[in-house]
Amino acid sequence: MVFPQTPLSVQIELQIGGVWTDITTDVYTAEKITIERGRPDEGQRTDPGKCAMVLNNRAGKYSPRNPLSPYYGAIGRNTPIRVSVLAGSQFLRLPGASTDYASTPDAAPLDITGDLDVRMDAQLVNWLDAADVLRTTELVGKLTLAAGGKSWFLGVRSNKLYLEWSADGTNTLSASSTTELVVPPSGRLAVRATLDVDNGASGRTVTFYTAPSGVAGPWTQLGAAVVQSGVTSIFNSSTALRVGNATDVSMTASAGRCMSVEIRNGINGTVVANPVFADQAIGTTSFADAAGRTWTLNGGTQITNRRTRFVGEVSSWPSRWDVSGKDVRVPIEAAGVLRRYGQGQKQFDSTLRRRIPAYSPAAYWPLEEAQGATQAYSPITGVQPMKVSGALTFASDDTLGGATTVPAWGDDAEGRGAIPAIPDGAWHLECVYRLDSMPSGLNTMFEVNTTGTAKKYSVRVQTNNVNVRALDGEGNELAFINITAPDFTGRWNRFQLWARQQGSDVEMHVAWLGVGTSGVAQSVTYTATEGRPSSVTVMGVPGNLRLGHVAVFSTVNTAAFAAADDGFAGETAGVRLRRLASEEAKPILVHGDTTTEELMGAQRPNTFLDLVEQAADVDGGLLYERRDILALAYRDRGTLYNQPPALQLDYNAPGLAHPLEPVDDDQAIRNDRTVQREGGSSARAVLETGPLSVQAPPNGVGPYDDSVTLNLFTDDQPASHAGWRLHLGTVDEARYPVVNVDLAANPGLIDAVTQLDSGDRLTIANPPAHQPPGPIDLIAQGYTEVIGHPIDWDLSFNCTPASPWNVAWVGSATTARDSREFNWVDGDYLTLAAALNSTDSVAPVITTTGPVWWGGVADTPYDWKISGEHVTVTAPGSLINANPFFNTDAASWSAQSCTIARSTAVVMPHPKARASLLITPNGSSAVGGALCAQTAVGSITPGGQYVVGMWVYSPGGWSDLRSAVNWHDSAGTFLSSSFGSGSVVPAGTWTYLEQTVTAPASASRAVVRAHHAGTPAATDIYYVWAVRITRPKASWCYDAFGRTAASGWGTSDAGLVWNTVGGGPATDYNVGSGYGSQTLSTVDLSRRTAITAIHPDPDIYCDMTTSALATGDSLYSAVTARMQDANNMYMLRIAFTTANTILVNIRKMIAGVQTQLGSTYTVPVTHVAGAFIRTRFQLQGTTLRAKAWPVTAPEPSAWHIETTDGDITAANQIGTRSIRVTGNTNTAAVEIRYDNLDVINPQHFTVARSANAIVKPQAVAAPVSLAQPAIVAL
Repeated sequence: MVFPQTPLSVQIELQIGGVWTDITTDVYTAEKITIERGRPDEGQRTDPGKCAMVLNNRAGKYSPRNPLSPYYGAIGRNTPIRVSVLAGSQFLRLPGASTDYASTPDAAPLDITGDLDVRMDAQLVNWLDAADVLRTTELVGKLTLAAGGKSWFLGVRSNKLYLEWSADGTNTLSASSTTELVVPPSGRLAVRATLDVDNGASGRTVTFYTAPSGVAGPWTQLGAAVVQSGVTSIFNSSTALRVGNATDVSMTASAGRCMSVEIRNGINGTVVANPVFADQAIGTTSFADAAGRTWTLNGGTQITNRRTRFVGEVSSWPSRWDVSGKDVRVPIEAAGVLRRYGQGQKQFDSTLRRRIPAYSPAAYWPLEEAQGATQAYSPITGVQPMKVSGALTFASDDTLGGATTVPAWGDDAEGRGAIPAIPDGAWHLECVYRLDSMPSGLNTMFEVNTTGTAKKYSVRVQTNNVNVRALDGEGNELAFINITAPDFTGRWNRFQLWARQQGSDVEMHVAWLGVGTSGVAQSVTYTATEGRPSSVTVMGVPGNLRLGHVAVFSTVNTAAFAAADDGFAGETAGVRLRRLASEEAKPILVHGDTTTEELMGAQRPNTFLDLVEQAADVDGGLLYERRDILALAYRDRGTLYNQPPALQLDYNAPGLAHPLEPVDDDQAIRNDRTVQREGGSSARAVLETGPLSVQAPPNGVGPYDDSVTLNLFTDDQPASHAGWRLHLGTVDEARYPVVNVDLAANPGLIDAVTQLDSGDRLTIANPPAHQPPGPIDLIAQGYTEVIGHPIDWDLSFNCTPASPWNVAWVGSATTARDSREFNWVDGDYLTLAAALNSTDSVAPVITTTGPVWWGGVADTPYDWKISGEHVTVTAPGSLINANPFFNTDAASWSAQSCTIARSTAVVMPHPKARASLLITPNGSSAVGGALCAQTAVGSITPGGQYVVGMWVYSPGGWSDLRSAVNWHDSAGTFLSSSFGSGSVVPAGTWTYLEQTVTAPASASRAVVRAHHAGTPAATDIYYVWAVRITRPKASWCYDAFGRTAASGWGTSDAGLVWNTVGGGPATDYNVGSGYGSQTLSTVDLSRRTAITAIHPDPDIYCDMTTSALATGDSLYSAVTARMQDANNMYMLRIAFTTANTILVNIRKMIAGVQTQLGSTYTVPVTHVAGAFIRTRFQLQGTTLRAKAWPVTAPEPSAWHIETTDGDITAANQIGTRSIRVTGNTNTAAVEIRYDNLDVINPQHFTVARSANAIVKPQAVAAPVSLAQPAIVAL
C-alpha cells in the first residue's frame, strides 16, 4: 500500500563532511515539518525560504560545541539540510556523481554507423550553467577514452545542445545548437539530436530539437540545422551505452531525474534502445527495455519517487530541554540562501574596478578616490600609489557607467605611476577618458618610459590630430603615428597604447574606442627591440579632461575593459544574472530566453542581492530559491506569459481543501503609475476610464498611484514599463490569496502539486454557484507546506490572478508548437444582433464600431463572454460536421484503409484541445484516412464554397496529407470528391491544412475526410484535430452566384433563400454564368430580390453591372437596406447613364417618394457593359455611408458619400433593386447583373454554449467579448 494508506515516508539529511547523511530517525514525528517558500503576493520580493522541525538531542548529537557529538566540528552555522518525501510516480534519480549512470552493454543493434537519432526526457538541475562557467553536461552516450572507444554522445555545452561523434574511434567531430537551450522552470525537458551522415550535398547535417516532455515529441527545432562539409560516419565501438554520466571523460554528469531515453538507427528509424525508467518498479536495479536491451543501475542511481521539498542551511542549533533534562530537543529553522546573501554584504566596486584585476594587470590605478585624496591607490599587490599633482580633482564625474567616479584633470594636472618589472617584449596601456574639446596647441597627454630601444612613448593631442612617437634616449624619433580628424573628443572613450616585439621589429599601436561603440586604430612597425615599461605619466590638457582606470598589462589586445567600461549597459536581465553568478560563484539558474528579456542600464555599485533583484525588477520576472539545490533561480517574464496550468484542481473533487475565500479589495490596485529610468527620463500611465480607473466612484475607484525607479537601458523603455505595470495593477477580478490542498485526500495530485513552484499557473474548475463561473485562474507566488506524521501533507499556495499574463503572442499561421501561440485580440465593440435562448448554437453578432470580427476558420475555436456566459466559437458561419475536436470520443468517425482511435498521447497545443484522432495506415493501401459521418440533408448548398481544414501531426513527416470532402445528394448517394492538393507535413510539427472547395450541383450532404496518400507504412501514423467542413466566412449573408437557377435566385451561398419581392414575371429573375440577373422586360416597374434582415445596421458589399450600355435613358441598379416593401427603403443606387458615366448616390424611398441623401459620386471610369462596379453600403443608426470603385481596383479608404437620416429604423429586408424608366430604349432583354454580395456585418458564428457552466438566455444587444483577451506584453 502507498500513502495515505501507509504513513508518509519522509527523509531528512544533513550535509556532513560533504556527504548527505540521513538523520530522519532523529526528527520528532510529533512535531510537524513546516516549509515556507516564495513570496506572499505579487507586490513583494521573494522572502528567504524557511523549514522548521524539531530534532531529538538527548544524546547531544546536535550540539555543535559538544566534543562527544559524532558531528563535533562537522555541523555549525549554515550546515546544509535537505528534506525529501517519497511519494508519487517514479523515475531514474541521477545524483550527479561520476559513478552515477544507467548502462546497457554493447549489442549489435547499437552498432550504428550511419544516421543517428537520440532522444532523452529528463528533469535536470544542471541543464544550464548556473554560474555561467564553460562546462559540458553529459546526457547519454556511447563513448570512452579507451582506444577505439569513441562512438558518440549527446550533452549540453555552454547552454547549447551538443553532439559529439567519432568516425575512427579516436578523433572526434562535433556540433552545437545555434541557439541556447531554453529550460522551463520545472526543469522538465525532452531533447533530441539527429545526425545525417550524408545529406546528399557532400556534407553532413546535425539537427537539434526540444519538446516539453516525452521522447515522441511533438518536437520544436532548436535553432538552425548545423550543416558541415564532408560526409561522415560513426565508429562501431564496443563501448556500453550510458545515461547520466554518459562517458568516462572528466565532464559534468547530469543531475536530476530521467524518465526515458530512445535511440534510433536512422532518423525516425528503428528503435534500438528505449528504456522507460518511469515505468519500472521502485527499487529496480536491472530491467530489459522493449527493444531488448538490458539496463543496469550504477553508483547512486535509483528508480525512486523521492521528491526534494527543501534544501537550505541551518544557521543556529538552539538546544532546549524540560526540567527533568530527559527531553532534550533542538528546534531548528533552516533558511534558503537568500538569508545568507542578504546579510553582511558590502557593495560591489564599479564594474571596471572589479573586472580589470581579473586580467592580471602589471599595474592598475582606478582613480576612484574621494575628493580629498592626494594619491591614487592601486589594488594590485606590489604596485605603489600613483603620485598626483596640480589641478587634479577626484570624484568629479560619475557619468561613465563602468566607473564610480572619474577625476577631472586640469591643464597642469599630472599623475605618475611606477610599473613593477614585467617580461620584455610586450606591454599594453589602457584607460577610459572623456575630453570635451581638443586643445588649440600641441599638448602631451601620456608618456610611457620603457627599457628597450625606445626609451619613451609619447601621446600628444591638438586641434585636429593625435600623434604618437617612439623616442630613443636622445629624444630622436624612431616611429611616428599621426591621425587627423580623430573623433577623439565629445564622448567616453577607451584609450589604448601598446607595443610588442615582432621578429626584429616592434609594432606600435594606438587606438581609442567609443564606450559601447567603435573607434579609431592605427599601427606602425619599426626596427628595434622592445623592452618593458617602467612608468606611466598622465598629463592634463585643455578641454575638460576626465580620465581614470589606468592599467598596464604584459600582453597586448587585452579584453579587460570590454563591456565593463559602460557597466555592461545593454545586457539583458538574464545575461546580467549569469554574469553576476559567475563573478561571485553564487549559482543562479536562468529560465527563459535571455535574448528577449529587458535591457539593463549600467551596473552601479551595489550589493550582490540588490543587483540581482534589480535585474528581476527590470525584466519583471520572478526571483526565487531552488528547492532541490542551494541556488537561486530566475524565471523571466516570458515564462509567465500564457503558460499551461501546472496544476488543475476541481472544486467538487477531493484534494482542494477549505477554505477557498475570494477577496475583492483594493490591495493590488494601482491605476496611476510612474516609471523613472535610473539616471534618465520617466513615463506615466494612467487608467482614465473603467471600473478601476482614477475617476471618482461609481465611475472608478479614485487614484491609486505609485512610482518606481528601474535601471533601464534607454529612455524609450519607461513608457512601456509604466503601461505594463498599469495593466498588472488594474486587474478587475477577485483575488484568491490562498488555495489549500490536502494531498492525503487526493494522492493522485502528488506529482502535479509537488512540481508546482513559484510563478506556476494553477486552475480551479467548477467553483460554487454563488461565485463567478470558473475556472479560477491563478499564479502561485509561493506556498507553505506542512508535513506531519502519519499522513498530514498539506500545502497552502499564495496566489494572484493569472489573467494579466495572457498576452498576445506571435506564432506561425500554419504551424503550432506551443499553446501560447493561440491568443486573440478583442474587437472594438461587439454585441448580439439577435436574442438567443439557452440552447441556440449559432450566435448572430453585430460590430458597432471598428472592423468586423475576423472570420477565419483556422482561428477557431476560442471563447467569447456574453453577459457572464462563456461560449466556445467553433466555426465562422456554420460548423457542418459532427465531433471535429474529439473532446470525449471518436463518435461519428470511421476508418478507410486504416485504424482510428481517440488519443491523448499527442494533443494539439491549443488551449481548447483535449485529444486528437490517431490514424494508423494499414501499410498496404495507397490511400486512406478518417471519414466523418454524412452531414444533415440540406446542409450543403449546390455551387456554394466551403472550407475543409484540419490540424495534423506526423511524427515522421509525410508527403501527402490533406483535408478533403465527399459530396452526396439528399438521399445519401455519392456524387464526387474534392481532394484538392496534397501537402507535405514536416516531422514533429502540428501543421494546419485548409482548402476551399465548391459543392457540385445536386449536393446536399458532405463527408469531411482526413486523407492520406502515397502508400504509407503502418508505422507512418499521424494525428488530426479540428477536422471540419464549414462555411468559408462569418458574413451573415453572402453569395457568389456560382449555381444555376431559373425564375428565381434560389438559395444563397450562405444558405439563406432569396425571395422575389419585386415586379415583373418570375422569368426575369435568374442565376447563371457566375452572377444573379434581373431582366428589365418592362419599364417603370422595379425588380427586387430580398432576404429578411436580422439587424437594421448592415454593412453590404455588392458588385453591379449591366448587360448592355444604356440607350435613351439610364439603367438603374441598387443595393437596398431596411426595405419594407416596394415603396419604403434605403438604397445605394447606381445610374448607368447613356453617356456611360456611373453615378452613385444614397436614396431613401418613403411611400414611393424618392429623396436623395447627400451628394452624388461619379466613379472615375467609363462604363463598359459587363464590367462590374463594386459597392459598399453601410448603415449605423442614422448614419448612412457609400463608396464605389471598379472591381479591379483596391477599395478606397474613404467613404465617397456619408449622410444621416432617421426615417426608417426597422431591419426589414436587405436586397437588390433594378429598374429602367420611360425614355429608356434598351431592349426587353437588358439585364442588371449582381455578383459577390457579402453582408459582412452582422455575422454568424457557431458556438458551443455554456463553456463555464452558466446556462441562460441572452438578450439582443448583449455585449460580446473575448473571455480571455490577449494584451500587448511588455
